[in-house]
Amino acid sequence: MSTPTPPTRAQTRKPHSKSRNGCVPCKRRRVKCDEQGPPCVNCQVRKAESQCFYIGRPASATPSARSPPPATAVHADPSTGTNAKPAVPVDSMASGLVATQEGAPSPLRAPVQQDNNGHNLPSLRSLNLSAFTYDRNVDLELMRQWCTRTHLSAVRVETDIPVWLGSATDIAFKHNFLMDMILGLSSLQLGAENEDRTVSIQYVKRALQYQDAATSAARAAAANASSENYDALYLFSILNMTFSMVSPQLSSAPSDVPATPIQGVLVSFQQVMIITQLVRSGQGHIENSPFAAKNTRTPMVDDWQQASKKKLSQPLCELRAMAEAEIQAGNVQDARAKAHRDAVDWLFRSIEEEPIMCLALLAWAGWSFVEDIEDDNQSALMILLHWGVVLNEMKLAWWARFVSTRVVDDISHKLKGRKGSEWDSALQWARATVGLPLISMRRE
Repeated sequence: MSTPTPPTRAQTRKPHSKSRNGCVPCKRRRVKCDEQGPPCVNCQVRKAESQCFYIGRPASATPSARSPPPATAVHADPSTGTNAKPAVPVDSMASGLVATQEGAPSPLRAPVQQDNNGHNLPSLRSLNLSAFTYDRNVDLELMRQWCTRTHLSAVRVETDIPVWLGSATDIAFKHNFLMDMILGLSSLQLGAENEDRTVSIQYVKRALQYQDAATSAARAAAANASSENYDALYLFSILNMTFSMVSPQLSSAPSDVPATPIQGVLVSFQQVMIITQLVRSGQGHIENSPFAAKNTRTPMVDDWQQASKKKLSQPLCELRAMAEAEIQAGNVQDARAKAHRDAVDWLFRSIEEEPIMCLALLAWAGWSFVEDIEDDNQSALMILLHWGVVLNEMKLAWWARFVSTRVVDDISHKLKGRKGSEWDSALQWARATVGLPLISMRRE
């Protein structure tokens, strides 16, 4: 692909006064949200309470009086940033989830609640799910699923398998909230891969119930975080992040309208902040755990990283040229140009160090970049498309394949035929790289 010719006419941002604070389902249906959830009135009427969630909700928003005590996804605060010196990455899965560069953009900080002991606890939402009864046969089915397939969720290469199948499982036997998260993610994978929608819904519903139970218990454990439970909390947060990227895209009831792939991704940057807080507060302990980067860096990991770098370096250079052309053409607001450049820089850093670092992209680039994605800014979407390709390098992780292929498919259909041959070539390259068939680039 060559550098695209900048458009001769700048695209202007359409002025509007509508609120940005509605829940995702209301935005998707283009209806007015009361903004008092979750769940909001519309989602209650549609009996889709579990699908009601907010992306980037300001910290000052008042929780609904109808909602039970919070329990699942963080509402990130777009108005604040953390001024603390970024922590040093220590974990193989989440090494990229904490910024490490001096003077780099500060990641967003999720609003927190403080208990009587001064511990900062994430502000979480409830799925409003009914209680469920543990079933030994179901637990055994899901544990078998974890041991045979789902443990690969956090695996980069084969040498990581003993860490997650062995150490992580051993820790889960000592902490029920981590075991519930493991069973929930296993059930979610079964739901995501089952072609029978009725069966899929049952697995997804069960997964959400496990996650709800796990999150409530993990939140209580976080109030008394210590060397005894740091590993469990850390592993829970990593698995919950992957869970939260996939679950909005699946139905847990016949009437559910799943979120789009892009909407599902926008939840992930909120979960990154929880992991960041845990790394900072328990860095000394985690550095000596089985999950520390120094204990999981192997020749196979190095080979994987180098192969990814070789494959993706040139396409990312072309992405940088396209993004810069959009900025120079006025298609990106001046105040947001830095966020777009930072996002591209983070993708380069990911392939230089570890592709999994791309998960921190949205938190690194900042809230303005998230808003541009929500507004279908074409430059932001092209950057996110390349994010999907980088994420797809996690070949063994089912959720990475699930998310990346859907993001690439969604964005390529949004952008096809809109910017000329250079952009269309980038879209086709991305589709081919993640294993999707090529499509007509004719604009619909």
